[in-house]
Amino acid sequence: MGDLSDAIDEVTAWRRLEVADGVVLIAPDAGRRIRVRPRLPGRRLDALINAQLVELGARATTSVARRRVVTDHGELGAVASVTARRGDAALELALAATGGDPLFVVDGVAAPGAGIAAMVEALAIACDPGLGAMRSRMFVYAAPAGWRGLRRDAASLWLHPAYPRVPSIITVHDARPFTTGAAEQLHRRLHLRVDDRSTEAPDAPVTVVSDGGLEGRLRTVRAAGGDGRPTIARAAAFGDDHFVYQATLTAPVDDAVGEAAFERVVRSFHPLPVAVERAPGGLDHWVD
Repeated sequence: MGDLSDAIDEVTAWRRLEVADGVVLIAPDAGRRIRVRPRLPGRRLDALINAQLVELGARATTSVARRRVVTDHGELGAVASVTARRGDAALELALAATGGDPLFVVDGVAAPGAGIAAMVEALAIACDPGLGAMRSRMFVYAAPAGWRGLRRDAASLWLHPAYPRVPSIITVHDARPFTTGAAEQLHRRLHLRVDDRSTEAPDAPVTVVSDGGLEGRLRTVRAAGGDGRPTIARAAAFGDDHFVYQATLTAPVDDAVGEAAFERVVRSFHPLPVAVERAPGGLDHWVD
């Protein structure tokens, strides 16, 4: 298989079959198939690969190879491939997922050496997922080591290793569009503001620059927690020309571990990529 443009040229000639959650592309030799699902609920990459193996009635014979990608439309994603067996037949499975929740997912299956991974990657990189350019998006940062992660409404929550004995929580909100309307302002009022129950004047904001080159401000508010114990609330907000990146920490005032972890997290923020200019291609009609 050549470069990604070669893969695009070949796959646009395949037969198209509509299915409930997307489309299936079938090669003329019928030995290679690719499925495109534009609106799949967010799941981990491992779960998507395992579901593909179960659906095919196959078992993996190698470990999953994976790497990050950035699409032409500025979406973060990942591609993965694995060799498997179904009965006596050897198979290569490939899967690419971009976006967040929902996911734009492309998966494919073929005999080993048929170039299915390059084709899957080509579609994932070139197709417009139709998720909307100006929407909240997950972005790259370093998760706090040892903290347990949960996904909630457009945010990732990280619970202290000793939670609930130490009730510290780091919340990293998905990046949100820099320009806002009334609905976005309401969301920020409900979800992004630091606790208003302050017991003293907030500290003066501190300017910080992340490892990814984002410049922002870090501010601290001391307040009474729900049980009356003193707590500290820290909020970091960064911005670029397109998005706002925000995170908060709520912790007991004596949790130095939580404060240090929060600073490491926000300093690891990286901006979202920007969509590249490219000539109109022949792939987007597969997902219209």
